[in-house]
Amino acid sequence: MKILDYIVCDDIRFELRSKFTLVGLYQDSINIEAEHPDDIKWPVGLRFGILLRLLTGTDLPTKKESHFRFELKYNNEQVGISEGVITINDKNSVAISLPMGPFPVNIYQPGTFTFYLCFTQDSKEIVHLESPFPFPVRIRQHSSDQ
Repeated sequence: MKILDYIVCDDIRFELRSKFTLVGLYQDSINIEAEHPDDIKWPVGLRFGILLRLLTGTDLPTKKESHFRFELKYNNEQVGISEGVITINDKNSVAISLPMGPFPVNIYQPGTFTFYLCFTQDSKEIVHLESPFPFPVRIRQHSSDQ
């Protein structure tokens, strides 16, 4: 199993027929906009979700529950956890989408989000995945005459 990609967005809504609506997609970072960095009133509250797309491989057996634990970190400090159960029903399943969050987080300074995802069966770790790259929170300075 490996991470194909992940999308960070403001919200993930569940639709009929196993679909998701992603609202407010971020590109390569979360930007905190300010005319001057001193104008920012810390902490800045964020609420966002992460949609993970995973290549399943043969790590998780089909038709058996696997427990997962997702840990979100900001500047190496845990700021969110999501836990649940997933069952792969089709042995030919190639990719799965796993929505996480939304996570309410207070940001006290610019930095980076990373995550850890672990699948277990019968209390034994089967798969351990980490974010392939950090997702930054940056200050984006803009002038008032733009």
